[in-house]
Amino acid sequence: MSIGQESRLLTTSDLASLCEVNLKTVHNWADRGFVPCFRTPGRHLRFRPHDVAGFLRSWGYAVPRSIAACGGPNVLAVGEDESVTVAIRDANPSASIQHARDVLEAAILVGIEPITSMVIAASLVRDLPEACAAMVSAVQRAHRVPVCALGNDETGIGIRLGVPFVPVGDAKMLRAAITGVMAEPQPPARKKRATVVSPKRSTKRPSKT
Repeated sequence: MSIGQESRLLTTSDLASLCEVNLKTVHNWADRGFVPCFRTPGRHLRFRPHDVAGFLRSWGYAVPRSIAACGGPNVLAVGEDESVTVAIRDANPSASIQHARDVLEAAILVGIEPITSMVIAASLVRDLPEACAAMVSAVQRAHRVPVCALGNDETGIGIRLGVPFVPVGDAKMLRAAITGVMAEPQPPARKKRATVVSPKRSTKRPSKT
């Protein structure tokens, strides 16, 4: 099955093929409310891509990239800090959130299912800067998704890693970071050194008295 356009609806056969089940099973899922759907005037079941993506994730199925791209943001929250998940929900209620406790689990999840962005707990970046730097570099190189850290950057490590830090509670800034419209962190501009002008020596000779 291929999704040619982002707005294309999925049929019962499409969902059955994705889940490797028969049509009757899909009808049972729809009747029991497991997957959101609606019926055409001819009583045929149809499924919206973002509803299918949510259903597949909730039941442990892999989500094809063609379908994941049709839904809302699929954000990977990295770290055991629960405030990361809360902040993502506040910034974008329609986002699907995947969870990874550490850098290794995050790298595995990124390879299994496509994500649209990644948010890392600032504490994890501070504790494991080299591991986070390697993961961020690999993720951005392979998947080209925006990555940010949630929390304060007291040490300036975000500049070195190229990862913007978003203060906790700034939903607008986090929303921009998740969607990739926030500018990359830039090193602070160097202050221009003040030019010291030496006093000119007087060319007049002292008068003889």
